[in-house]
Amino acid sequence: MLIRESIASLLWAVSGISLILLFAGGAVGLVVQAVFVSAVRHRHYSVWKELGSPAFYDGAWSISRFIRSKRYLSLDDRKLASLGKYLRWHYIVHSIVLAVGCLSFIAAICLDNKPVGQAGGSRADPAPLHQ
Repeated sequence: MLIRESIASLLWAVSGISLILLFAGGAVGLVVQAVFVSAVRHRHYSVWKELGSPAFYDGAWSISRFIRSKRYLSLDDRKLASLGKYLRWHYIVHSIVLAVGCLSFIAAICLDNKPVGQAGGSRADPAPLHQ
C-alpha cells in the first residue's frame, strides 16, 4: 500500500502543478493574444474586419480559428507570424497540460479511494441495525 500512496501523492502533486501552470499560462496567453489582435487591427485592418472586429476578450473563437489555420502567415508580417507561431504552440502545450492535469487528478482520486473496511479507509463502517 505504500507504493499506492506514493503514486497517489505524486499524482496529486502533478495535478496541482498543472493547475498552477494552467493559470500562469492562461495569463501569458491572454497577454500575447491581446498583442496579436492589436497587431492585426493596426496593421491589417481589412483582415481584422473580416474576423468580426474581435477584441482580446471578445471574438476569441475567430482569432483561435485564424491562428490554427495559419492564415496569418499569408500576411507577410514577421512580427505577426512570430506571435501566431507562439500562440499555436501555446494552444497545444496548454491543451496537453490540461489533459495531464485532468488525468492525474482523476487517477489520484481513484488511487485514494480505499475499499470499505480497509485500514485507513475513508468510509466508516455502517452502524448495526436495531430490530
